[in-house]
Amino acid sequence: MIRNTSVLISVLLLNSLTVATFCQSNAVKWSGVRTSPVSYHLSFDDNAFFDEDIIEQSDKKSLKERKIDFPEGRFGRGIRMAEVPAKPDASNMTGIDLDLVTAVIFNTHPGNQMGFNQPFIWGSGRMNARLGSVAFWAKGELAFAGPLFEQTSVGFGRKERALLGIIVDEENTLSAYIRDARYVTHRLPTQTTWNPYAWNHVVLNWDWMNGMELWINGDKVASTWGQQAWFQTSLPGLFHMPAAGLTYDELYLFDRPIAEKEILDLMTTNVQPGEEPILYTRETVIAGTAAEVSGANLHGHLPSIKPGQRLLLTEVWPEQVGDECVPGWHIVDGRNEIAWPHPYSMFTIIPGDADFHAEKVDISTLAESKVNYVTLTGNLKDVMLQATTSRTAIMDQVLSVPAGDQFFYGSTIATQEGATFRIPFTEEYGTPEGFSGDINVPLSGEKRIQNIGLYHSEIASNVSVPEGKKLVLSSLETDLDQRTQFAIHALTSRDERNFALAVKVDVTEQRRDINIGNFSRLNIMTEPYDSAQGIKSIALYLPIKTEKSKEALFIRVRDPAVPSRLWNQLAVTLEGFDKESKPLMLHIDFQDIVVAGGDRIWIDVGSAGRTDISVGDQDEQAALFVEEVETYIAVDAYAKKEIVSAQAQYGKMYEFMPWQFTGKKVTLDAPYCYGGPFDMILPALAIHRTKPDHFIANYLIRMCGPDFKDGKPRDPQKTPLITVQNPLQAPGWALYQHDFNMKREAIVDWWIDHQNSDGQLGGGWNDDVLFLSSHQPDLPLDGNENARFLIDATHKGLEKTNYFKDGYCNIYPMDRMHIGDFISERYNAVVNNLGQAYAFERELESARRLEDPQITPINYFADGFKSSVNVMHWFWGKDVPTKPYVSKRLAELTKEFRLYDSALDDFAFYRFTESNVHRDDFSPYGANNMYTYLLGGRRGTRLDAHLRLAVMWPSGGGAQLPRVVLYADDERFEAVAYSFDNRHRDLKMRLCRISDGHYRIGIYEDPSGMGMQGKKLWEIERDVNRFDIVSLPIPPQKPVLIKVEMITAKERPEALPDLAVDIWDAVHEKDTIACVIHNLGNAAAENIIVRLSDGDVVLGEQTIDRIAAPIDFVAKRKTIIFDGITYTGNLHITIDPESSIDEILSDNNRVFVQKKGTFQEGLAPTGSNRMN
Repeated sequence: MIRNTSVLISVLLLNSLTVATFCQSNAVKWSGVRTSPVSYHLSFDDNAFFDEDIIEQSDKKSLKERKIDFPEGRFGRGIRMAEVPAKPDASNMTGIDLDLVTAVIFNTHPGNQMGFNQPFIWGSGRMNARLGSVAFWAKGELAFAGPLFEQTSVGFGRKERALLGIIVDEENTLSAYIRDARYVTHRLPTQTTWNPYAWNHVVLNWDWMNGMELWINGDKVASTWGQQAWFQTSLPGLFHMPAAGLTYDELYLFDRPIAEKEILDLMTTNVQPGEEPILYTRETVIAGTAAEVSGANLHGHLPSIKPGQRLLLTEVWPEQVGDECVPGWHIVDGRNEIAWPHPYSMFTIIPGDADFHAEKVDISTLAESKVNYVTLTGNLKDVMLQATTSRTAIMDQVLSVPAGDQFFYGSTIATQEGATFRIPFTEEYGTPEGFSGDINVPLSGEKRIQNIGLYHSEIASNVSVPEGKKLVLSSLETDLDQRTQFAIHALTSRDERNFALAVKVDVTEQRRDINIGNFSRLNIMTEPYDSAQGIKSIALYLPIKTEKSKEALFIRVRDPAVPSRLWNQLAVTLEGFDKESKPLMLHIDFQDIVVAGGDRIWIDVGSAGRTDISVGDQDEQAALFVEEVETYIAVDAYAKKEIVSAQAQYGKMYEFMPWQFTGKKVTLDAPYCYGGPFDMILPALAIHRTKPDHFIANYLIRMCGPDFKDGKPRDPQKTPLITVQNPLQAPGWALYQHDFNMKREAIVDWWIDHQNSDGQLGGGWNDDVLFLSSHQPDLPLDGNENARFLIDATHKGLEKTNYFKDGYCNIYPMDRMHIGDFISERYNAVVNNLGQAYAFERELESARRLEDPQITPINYFADGFKSSVNVMHWFWGKDVPTKPYVSKRLAELTKEFRLYDSALDDFAFYRFTESNVHRDDFSPYGANNMYTYLLGGRRGTRLDAHLRLAVMWPSGGGAQLPRVVLYADDERFEAVAYSFDNRHRDLKMRLCRISDGHYRIGIYEDPSGMGMQGKKLWEIERDVNRFDIVSLPIPPQKPVLIKVEMITAKERPEALPDLAVDIWDAVHEKDTIACVIHNLGNAAAENIIVRLSDGDVVLGEQTIDRIAAPIDFVAKRKTIIFDGITYTGNLHITIDPESSIDEILSDNNRVFVQKKGTFQEGLAPTGSNRMN
């Protein structure tokens, strides 16, 4: 039900900003709306303002440690940050050059003096980059170039950080900037240098329709007034001052530009402007400016409506949005943040770090959906839209955005039914801007899509009064709740504050004509909805008159619960409304909404040219019609759209939640900032009110709570333990390892279905896509081919980018700390594909860089190469464990596995799959320990990986056959196993640290299930060399002990060759077979026979005299040719068919011949590694 409040609005604000020592203006009228232009004031006369500082709220650093003091200011006391931090450079920028929310959280802890000690305060409700002013006094010498004042964006990532600032450059010269939502930076250069020896009064004015002007000590030193314009900006996040070493005083934020007299008053007497009308109007404007920057001048393709018609716009919400498997939530989230495609190094200065750069976005609709109107916002330079359906084979172009600086573009198109739409992004491949190196990544020019909207537009055949509850628009005064007050001031600039309240009772008042030209928007709000109500559509009935015969009307519907998010933004052409005021009848059938808990429906309308809307006309009442439905009808569709902005933000910022840092609670009723990280939690809270079983909403609420950090429990030991049913009476360790590993395998299976064709896994080309190799490296060594392929495909894709080329990092600049991220886990590909020449020789290229650093053009440091050398030495038997491996007791492991299994619940599974968080920390609790327990040796560090594993399980294992290695040394191996299968399993065991010799290998009953040898089930004696595979027949559903014991030792040469041929190395083309033979060992091979056979028929042999050993870390290989060969599917190549050459590995000597192009070199499909 709508709460019965009587009457209108006019504007509002945040009386919570008033703090005694702030000198915050509280001269307000009309329901708490601020009438003073002062939106915030800091006098620094005492410390109370630190209550608003997020570092102070966090209680992680004292003012003393931050070295903030309060010397004499210009009027009373000032503020100074006495500590001068280290100058940012290439070595320390990774944790500093971030968006401010992330940077402050990341860097604030006791003892850390890097970068962030000054006060950081939310600008939401205090600052708007469309219109306003900042003024302050400052004195002193800057330690290095940087901002005097900086209001950052609330958006995530260093490429989102810039919003508004005043800076002093390396030449001590002042300038200012504003960056708009098209990611275009508007600059205000000056010839004025900073005077460090006197007090300087600094004022920056800005106006989206005019530009900027900078005043120093009462003089206008630079201005672009009348020369610059922008339309939309991102929402403000944190602002900060003082710059290190400077003293500041009397900081004022204004919601409009201030005049020269007002500046002089501030300078001479520190007297601020008084109360005034709430709507800011300009004395002069440049004709056409608003139309050009908004896109209103391009109204020719918009849906058109004439007097006497009713236009129906039906939203088509997409079924799927993304670039292949990477979700494109960011272009349908209704925000001006994190637009697609993401720029390179968007998160940190590291290219590839959480910066997935989409090459396109595909938007799929339901088969019955019809679309004939499309809206786009962002930087739309060179943007086109294509479409296809299941009935067509190609993408046809349906829209091309005209050249211009417009933020918005809308166009009707030929009706597309059941279509998939595509916006291509990539213009070329090459090196990203700001970097050097021979890089091959997609480049998209200036294109950045903030949002796309799909609609079906039609002139209704019935022009009667719209359906729904009629709410009359009124312009009388009303009392506004603080939530609404804050939203108005946080989300509107002072020049767009016309208001009308939609009430359900007739109100008698005088007619008022509201001019919405120059986008002085009319904001239409309903009274609050206290109880849940579904909303299917709204219709506007507005008496309207335009100055021009054709005028674009922009309409925005805000998300009632989270009004910073636009539910819809669209435009139509008003045609023929210039003669006299006529009713506009516009019906918007949007994706269903649910309102509750004091939400208001909030629509605003604006135009570039003069457009008058009549409110209070008793003969032609302006009205809003609301089509209400039962909540249960609307809630699913509502939740589907509502959650998107939360998903988009959480995937990027899950590690940096400011309320977890500060302890300040986030609620829908009392917001203190909108956008950015707050979009992780507010939409979830909104959904939870009416759909408490919504899985993702509940996940986000849980992760945003005090018991979780980075999407994981702060104390996993406190996880409630689950009890798994055990009808087979399996040993406890096997029961919980089985359940835990089933879930881990399901994570892999999910990702194998969600890997892009180029190898991307949802992140950027850095450690974000290496999560399986880094965090669950046991899986491919336990025969999980999906895990092996995911890792290989990632490395192959990364290889094509040339980020790492010829074995070294080919891109500059790069953070030294993260150089190894590109290949720090690549050595695993040698182990996962043991004996594969491609993976081995790729690692040789990097190993050579450590041995001979002078040959590396860009040599950051050694850690990028150490693991490549380690894995070579391990393969050659030169870097192997010397101490026995001894497991923990099985009783202890039973408890561990149960805890791991309990922690990997449905929420955790979502965290490691569909949440699409960037994958710095992507290991289910306990998963990293499974490498040790399953493979019999601790895993080495990623940058210096000395391999210690005792065994691999190439096939037959997996979750269905839990195992624990109990003991391993050079002569003995023991493991317990239990198969949940109902038939015997053929388990392949590859022994990796055993010395060559004659061995007894047996499978024995384990009556207690705790590793105690019982009756013999199976036993053989045979020769076993290191890396040999032994096949073990494991009985079903019986605890067993596997034992390998040396009977006699056998001499092994210090060095051995290893001849290899990969599945792509034997290629048939035009009756000729070319075959590459490699030596991967540390000894040369001589008189190498290579045989070509067709089934059992030998077609020919060739002898290679010698292939040297790659001990200099340079690949050694030879190519042989067989001519006159007709292709059959049974052609195969065998190296050393009589096994006359002792080798490190014997199962990489035989492959089928393939037709050219069958395999992508370096990427073996699952199950096709080689023939054995």
